[in-house]
Amino acid sequence: MLDSPQRFLQCIVIMICCLTCEVNAFFMKYVLWIPPTNPLNTYRLLIFFAMVIPAVNEFYFLICESGSAASKGQPKKLGVFTCIFLMCSALEVMIIFKFGKHLFDQPWPGLVKYSWIGLGTALVCILTLWSMRTAVAGMKKTRRD
Repeated sequence: MLDSPQRFLQCIVIMICCLTCEVNAFFMKYVLWIPPTNPLNTYRLLIFFAMVIPAVNEFYFLICESGSAASKGQPKKLGVFTCIFLMCSALEVMIIFKFGKHLFDQPWPGLVKYSWIGLGTALVCILTLWSMRTAVAGMKKTRRD
């Protein structure tokens, strides 16, 4: 996971997508007022479960095969399941924002807001320094060869 800054960000993207899918299940139930006894959410979870398995596999092959010699000259693209999963998740997020706007009218607490801003800033700084260090090490290695 920590081979390079690019690989780290690719793993973060997978985590964000999975966590967004998980949180959407609860927000959709809350925003659309679906009772817990309704099987609709269970069907949704089963469909997403069946869709996410090949989607993660396609994304994994995309990030693992991107630097290999076998994939030179082949275009890098996401698979069908990954695109469908991302579009379904994006649609759910848009539904949550549209119908849940009146449910979440309280502003974020200052501590939470500034903690996330600080964490994001620290992550960007660390990734920038890590990328620069990797680039300098690559240039030194090229000069030696």
